Amino acid sequence: MTSRKRFRAPTPKIHNRVVYYAGKRIFREGDQARRAYVVDSGLVEIARERDGRKFVIGVIGPGGIFGEMALISRGTRVATATALENTVCLAIPDTVVESKLQKADPFIRALLTMFVDTIQFLTDRGAEAMLLGNKEGDSSSDP
Repeated sequence: MTSRKRFRAPTPKIHNRVVYYAGKRIFREGDQARRAYVVDSGLVEIARERDGRKFVIGVIGPGGIFGEMALISRGTRVATATALENTVCLAIPDTVVESKLQKADPFIRALLTMFVDTIQFLTDRGAEAMLLGNKEGDSSSDP
């Protein structure tokens, strides 16, 4: 098992603690992005839906961040986030993320935007491939 550094929100002033109960949708694909989230406890599923079939992109646990891509790209949500169990998140407003990005070196901002665009492209391709190869419509089952 690999060790991963736990993300820590910089100060209590820039985020709100929010509780999501199991099954609660945090945001839906296509929603306008207004905040990023850091999972403090619990699990969050990130998934896309195509032709009525769900494609799970990943599951985010404590210390993981999600919802940041739409803020960086200034677009809408490209996936749906749902609490898999009772979950506590730190919600970081878009204004805080934007302020931090504006203070960053222009090269770093451009690099982040390129990374987000590449991840979104690869996620689109992965969802298409998974759905085309999955006749049962359940992308979470083992092959």
